[in-house]
Amino acid sequence: SQNFSQFFFYCKINIYVITYIFHIYFFSKMEKKKKNHFSMSIAPFISYEYDITNFKKNKVIGSGGYGTIYEISDIKTGEKFALKTIIYSNDEDEEVKKIRNREVEIQTQIYHPAINKALGYCKKDFKGNDGISIIMELKANSLDKILNKIRLGNCPQNYDNNARQQIMYGVAHALKFLHDRFIVHRDLKPANVLLDQNNRPYLSDF
Repeated sequence: SQNFSQFFFYCKINIYVITYIFHIYFFSKMEKKKKNHFSMSIAPFISYEYDITNFKKNKVIGSGGYGTIYEISDIKTGEKFALKTIIYSNDEDEEVKKIRNREVEIQTQIYHPAINKALGYCKKDFKGNDGISIIMELKANSLDKILNKIRLGNCPQNYDNNARQQIMYGVAHALKFLHDRFIVHRDLKPANVLLDQNNRPYLSDF
C-alpha cells in the first residue's frame, strides 16, 4: 500500500512537471506566432510623410474623441482625400501618448482590402500645431448614413440583400484579419464602416 502511494505521488509530480513544460512550450510558441502574425500584418512602409501645406481643407466630415476628420484636396491635382487630425492633450502622460502613437503607426502601415487605406501622415495640423494628421482614402458613404436613410423611409435602391451580405462579409473578414494579428478595433460602429459606390465596406478609425 505504501509503495502504491509513493508510486501515485511520483506520477502526480511527473504530470505536474510535464504540464508545466507543456505550458512553457505552448506559450513560447504563441508569443513567436504572435510576433510573426504582427509582422505579417505590417506591409512594407508604403505610407510616408506629407507636407500639409500642399493640401486645402474643404469641410469637416466627422469628429470624435480622438480628433476631427476633414475632406481635403491636393492643391496641385485637385484629388480629394480624408484627413484625420489626432488630438493630443497636455494632460496626457507619456504612456497614453505612446499608445496613441502606436495606433497611428499600425493604422498607417496595415493593409487589407476591407480596411480604409491610410496613405501617409503629416506632423502638423492646418493651424500649424504639432501633432499627427493621417491622410486616408476618401469614401463618400458609410453604413451609418444608409441606416439613417432607411429610418426616414428612404432606402437606397442598391442596398439589397446582396449589399448587406457583402458588407457583413467584408467587415467580418477585416476583423478576423485584425484579430489574427492581435489588433483590436475598439470602436466598431456603423459610422466607421465606410462604403464605396458599389457598397464595398472599409473599416476605419481604429
